[in-house]
Parts: sequence; C-alpha cells; structure tokens
Amino acid sequence: MVDQLSKYSETPADFVVGMEATGHYWLSIFRISTNQIF
Repeated sequence: MVDQLSKYSETPADFVVGMEATGHYWLSIFRISTNQIF
C-alpha cells in the first residue's frame, strides 16, 4: 500500500503529514459539532 502511495508522492513523509493534518481537521470539526449539540 505504501509503495502505491509513494508513486503519487515523492516523499512518504509528506503523505503522512497530510494524513495527520486531515485527521486533526476532521477531529476538530467533530468536536465543534458535538459541543454545539450539548
């Protein structure tokens, strides 16, 4: 799987950073939405 992803990105580290950034982004949205509900 990593080999396939490395074809799209020269550096796997960039992909990992992007995934973490996306994860934090959605996590923050989830927290905001749950805070509004309660």
